[in-house]
Amino acid sequence: PEFLQSRFSCRTYALKVVPLSLVREVVRVAQSAPSQCNRQSARVHLYQGDASVQKLLTIQGGSRGFSGEVKNLFVVSSEITAWSASSARNQDYIDGSLFAMNLLLSCHAHGLAACPLNLAFRNSKEKAVRVAADIPDSERLLMMISFGHPNDEVNYAASSPRLPMEEVLTEH
Repeated sequence: PEFLQSRFSCRTYALKVVPLSLVREVVRVAQSAPSQCNRQSARVHLYQGDASVQKLLTIQGGSRGFSGEVKNLFVVSSEITAWSASSARNQDYIDGSLFAMNLLLSCHAHGLAACPLNLAFRNSKEKAVRVAADIPDSERLLMMISFGHPNDEVNYAASSPRLPMEEVLTEH
């Protein structure tokens, strides 16, 4: 339990790019996420350095207070062609979200800090992200995740109290 409870959304990173070999290992471990009928629809796009990361974070708009420190960014998506039946129309969100959580935990397990970033916005903004990120229309955008080595000099996290158990768990 301590490992899971020690993960937090970090907003202070060391100003360096994570080596590609470590990024690949993080993603490889994240691939252990479950998916419906093992369809493995989740996709992750990697952006590193200043230009591409800052362009995407500017469009995203929710990381203004710390975007200058972000040198590594994932965009998590789900391949919508993995499902053909209308009854599975939301499965890409489910499978992609499970993968994204595994990706966050894999970052944590590998000593990297990470912060999930919202991608819930209008179609025009989503299209701008797709174009800037070169992501095909066959993938549904789910979230961005900033990540990197934590800044050891300044490492803080906003702390919110958790809801009481009675509000979260309904016992039947």
